[in-house]
Amino acid sequence: MPGPNPSIEINLSDRQYQLLEQIARSKTNPYRLVQRVQLVLFAAMGMNNTEISEQLQLSRKQVRQWRWRWSESTQRLKIAEERRCG
Repeated sequence: MPGPNPSIEINLSDRQYQLLEQIARSKTNPYRLVQRVQLVLFAAMGMNNTEISEQLQLSRKQVRQWRWRWSESTQRLKIAEERRCG
């Protein structure tokens, strides 16, 4: 049963999405990194925290924390992306 919609929406640029997909598919990345990347990708697809926690077998608190951390980094990621592409 889906829970309430999360208050922090995750939007990814095309480049971010591509990089996160590469990390998620890699067989050599640490499990926890892949799990966090999947969390961000699921959040960007519109899944709520309960759905993500069930899918990844994490607590909702962990999902909220990583969703918040990604959101807090968004501006820095945007600047870094603009420097790299600009």
